Amino acid sequence: MTEGAKIWDIKVRSDRWTKIAKENIDSLVLWKNYLNFRQSNFSTFQYDDVREVFITRITSLKQAINKASGLQIQPLYEQLLYVLLRFTVFVRESGFVELAVAIWQSLLELNFYGRNTSLSPDEAVKSLGEFWESEVPRIGETGSLGWHKFLETGDDSAVPEGETDEPEMPLKGEDVFASWVTAERSRAKASRLPARTLDDTVEDDPYRSWVRNTFKQLTQIYPDDDFMEYYLAFEWCNEPDGIKKVAKALLKQHSSNLRLYNAYAMIEWSRGNKDISNSTISASPAAILRTQRYLTSVRDSFLYFKDLLHAVLYTELLALLAYLSSSPSPTEPEPHSPSQGHLFPALQIFNSFSSSPPSPHPLTLHQQSLTRLLHHHTQAGPYRPSLIHTHLHTSLSLSPSNTIFFTLFTALSPPNVLSPISLSTIFTDLLSPSSQTYTTPNNPLPTHLQILHHHLQHHPSIPAGRNAAAGIFKSIFSSTSSSSELTSSPALWKLYLLFLARYSEFLPSSSSSSSSLVGKSSALALTSSRKDIYVVEQEEKQKKLLGVLKSAITRVPWCKEIYVAGVEGVMLGDGKRDESEEQGSNRKTREKAVEKWDRQERRRDEGVEKELKDIWRVTGEKGVRVHVDLEDWWDEEG
Repeated sequence: MTEGAKIWDIKVRSDRWTKIAKENIDSLVLWKNYLNFRQSNFSTFQYDDVREVFITRITSLKQAINKASGLQIQPLYEQLLYVLLRFTVFVRESGFVELAVAIWQSLLELNFYGRNTSLSPDEAVKSLGEFWESEVPRIGETGSLGWHKFLETGDDSAVPEGETDEPEMPLKGEDVFASWVTAERSRAKASRLPARTLDDTVEDDPYRSWVRNTFKQLTQIYPDDDFMEYYLAFEWCNEPDGIKKVAKALLKQHSSNLRLYNAYAMIEWSRGNKDISNSTISASPAAILRTQRYLTSVRDSFLYFKDLLHAVLYTELLALLAYLSSSPSPTEPEPHSPSQGHLFPALQIFNSFSSSPPSPHPLTLHQQSLTRLLHHHTQAGPYRPSLIHTHLHTSLSLSPSNTIFFTLFTALSPPNVLSPISLSTIFTDLLSPSSQTYTTPNNPLPTHLQILHHHLQHHPSIPAGRNAAAGIFKSIFSSTSSSSELTSSPALWKLYLLFLARYSEFLPSSSSSSSSLVGKSSALALTSSRKDIYVVEQEEKQKKLLGVLKSAITRVPWCKEIYVAGVEGVMLGDGKRDESEEQGSNRKTREKAVEKWDRQERRRDEGVEKELKDIWRVTGEKGVRVHVDLEDWWDEEG
């Protein structure tokens, strides 16, 4: 198919991909390539058509699961979860956020609250529909009792009261597109949860309470280790003052859960509460935590039986025990303070862990345990930077796309240990298509995003950071050898549009547009004011940014934020740039020109306005969700 794409037209490619996907139901790789083709092909993309691709795949997988047996079932369920997750991301990014949330609400209700029902699958779906239409609180919402309670009682008396909309933001005739961006984002924010018939609005920011309630309800009905750890981590990030109460409630319900004890102990240790952390560890089952020999024996047993996830857990417990209780190493002296444990004995335990053959997920978790301890150690007192750098570099080399490893590596590698040139060389290696590891293949998308973020936010030289970022963008979007995963990434396109809107000096240009701008500026220099020259320059930048926006839409026609952010960038340009960033330019002249231009009605470029109209109308043609309709406004304006 890769070679055929060079000679076949769109219809032939589409027909062949459809046939391949249908005939290879077991191949997720082939179906993903087919889906990528359907999502990134502008000429044939329609939201409803791609949605049907997802639904067809889900239906096929469900039929395959019903016919499968034994070891065939789990891989099919894993495929189904992937397809569902990607489907809801597609739905959300196309603007139908409340539909994506509703899908997960119904799936969680069906699979967790309905697990003990005697209903057939068809009866369960029908009953769930009745529960949903009753409009009683659903999972994640305050007051939710769950579908199983509705099954038992049929009580729909707890329907919440309707909510009231805030007034819609008005469109401004002198700057309709800029005001549309503001109004559209406001309406989208108010429509992020499924509405009820009594609702006139949705709260300003319901997500945090929704997520908290969902985690809390799931840990009660399905005591899974991952759910409980995520819930504890969520509360620690959002409500740290209440973490002790939440942790005690969880530990009371699950007093033998080692991972939960370990998670809470690490939280208290990171808060500087060493005594609470130690007492938390000592409070867990004595037979497991009291003796290093027992922990070692159990870990080795898990390794023998290839239960690598539990082997990683016991290795981490051993390392933490060594960190908290060991004496200083006479052969490897380390700087130390009373608030720190002893790092070297813990590192020896982490380094002794191995599995054969290596398994990506457990080894990544193992490295994350190590990096968490390294991070804590650096925050609690003195440390040797070269030692921390060496271990973090090893972790990053094993999994280049891991955000934890990248963030800590760049944050904890000072210039005296890692020079900017050395860091640049490491980044080049990470971005290389041949960068593979025995833990996981290098996923190029998160790696590119992390390095771009570092250049734009943390580079010691601001101009050098921008230049490096511009070079990476150019290598992605101007190279014929870039992977489709990069050139069809909504995240990269959004970042690129924001980057160009803010730093217009990096806008791609052709010789014709450059000479046109020079000619216009020269003519105006003889006959017009400085303000006129600035306006012409801004209009030329708008046209160039429009060209990039069109390219983005061509590759990512389904992502609503590309349209919104692109229009915003074209209308606002780089006028938001912070004054401190205007190094080397004539700031006063520029600021006066902007001020004069903003005080007067902006000179409207009819060509730019027309192209923005066309781009806005593409959202409707492709089926992307838009809340604030401009067609009616244009009709009223005549």
